[in-house]
Amino acid sequence: HTFFVVGGLFSYFPTVLSSGTASHRKSLNSKVIQEGCLAETVLWAEWEHQGLIVSEQLGITIEMVAEDFFVVVERHHALLRFLRNYAQRYVVRMQTAADNGHMIDDTFQPFLNSDDVADGSSLFPSNPLHMPTFETLATQSHVSQAPKPPPHR
Repeated sequence: HTFFVVGGLFSYFPTVLSSGTASHRKSLNSKVIQEGCLAETVLWAEWEHQGLIVSEQLGITIEMVAEDFFVVVERHHALLRFLRNYAQRYVVRMQTAADNGHMIDDTFQPFLNSDDVADGSSLFPSNPLHMPTFETLATQSHVSQAPKPPPHR
C-alpha cells in the first residue's frame, strides 16, 4: 500500500535489524513527515515496507491499494504510457541513489518537485491535452468495484 499524508504530524522509523530481529526505535534516522507520499515505491517496484510510521498527533492519511490503482490505470492508455515511463525513471533514480550510498526506505522521493518530473520530456505524450485528469478518472472509474487482492497468508 502507498500512503498519502494530508494532515497531521507523523514520525517514520526505519527498520533496524539486530541479531536477526527487526525492531523500530527512535534514533537519528527517524524522519518527520507532515505531507506527501509514503511508500510510493510499492507502485513501481517489488517492495517490502522498510519501517514504521507513527502518528505524533491527530492526522489524516489516505491509503491507496496498488492493485486497485492499476485496475484504473489500465483503462487509460495515455496514462498507462506516462506511468510506464515515470516508473522507469523512478527506478533508475532509486538505483542511482542506492549506488551512491543513500538509504532507500519508504520515505524515498526521487524527484524534487513536479518540474523535476517534467524534465523527463519522454514522460509526456506529444499531445498532453489528451491526458485524462484526476477528475475524469474519478468519474469514469469505480475503484470500489475493483476485485480485491487475495489475503496475505
